Amino acid sequence: MADHLAFGLRLRSAHPLPGLAEVGAQGDADVVIALDAQPPWAEVPEQERYRSDEREGDEPAVVVSALPTVGAIVLRYAEGIRFHITTDGRQVWADWDAPLTLADAMTFLVGPVLGYALRRRGLLALHASAAVIDGRAVAFVGPGGAGKSTLVTACAQRGYAVVTDDILVLRETPRGWMTTPAPDQVRLWEDSERLLFGAGSRLAPLTPTFPKRGLSLAQAGLVSAHEAVPVGALLLFAPRESIDAPRIEAVGGGEALLGLVSNSYANYLLDDAERGAELQAVGRLAAVVPVKRLVPHEDPGRLDALVQTVSHFVMHIDGRD
Repeated sequence: MADHLAFGLRLRSAHPLPGLAEVGAQGDADVVIALDAQPPWAEVPEQERYRSDEREGDEPAVVVSALPTVGAIVLRYAEGIRFHITTDGRQVWADWDAPLTLADAMTFLVGPVLGYALRRRGLLALHASAAVIDGRAVAFVGPGGAGKSTLVTACAQRGYAVVTDDILVLRETPRGWMTTPAPDQVRLWEDSERLLFGAGSRLAPLTPTFPKRGLSLAQAGLVSAHEAVPVGALLLFAPRESIDAPRIEAVGGGEALLGLVSNSYANYLLDDAERGAELQAVGRLAAVVPVKRLVPHEDPGRLDALVQTVSHFVMHIDGRD
């Protein structure tokens, strides 16, 4: 058996999970993962709960069904990957169709599957990447394609430690809101790779079937966070503009709440009670952590100016020089 750490969870599997830090097995696991396997009750009756509007060819990108007689859900992805997950988020079975491989399954496991496990523990998770600036996690919140991964990598190239890419896990503690580091990987599209590392860069695709590139921060000589970090600011990505950009703007309370809730992670997996609890948690978060709008320049190459804008804002949150 192999144990791995991700988002503060101890994952146990009979086989190594590529891309995740392996640690010595000790105590109880938070999540036990069976690879290339289905549970013995996989054929019990199902109740469809969610069908994605997003399509992969003629199929919905993901279909989620409940298995109420055994207390589980199943996620079926159009690519041909399935995850059975107990509703407490503690057991996961993953299987896939040829020619897909474990690498393909990992792109979903370190994403919505672990997102579900985190949400079932009552934790808040946002679609966001984050870097440590002035001792605090600054999160870049937005949907896929907004530029979160590109910006957090640009921050890393300027010496700031990366906390997470794509999933920001938030814990409410007596010390305030904290976030836990994610696995040591940033996922980049090919155009972002060229922008950040030049035309000669040759990062390997995450899988033969998925064009995003996988960047190991450690292998690239970049810094990642290794312990919980207080959350200092949440910046909502806005559309790019050509005038007076990049800049950071104030947002009203209602817009701040909407921006955070609409970018909560794996929210289609939540039931009504969990959605209500999430809204309350987001309200508490926005009441104590600054939420602003981040407006990038329409020229993606102006990353230096964007990082400087973010850094300057963070340094002045508390009126510090």
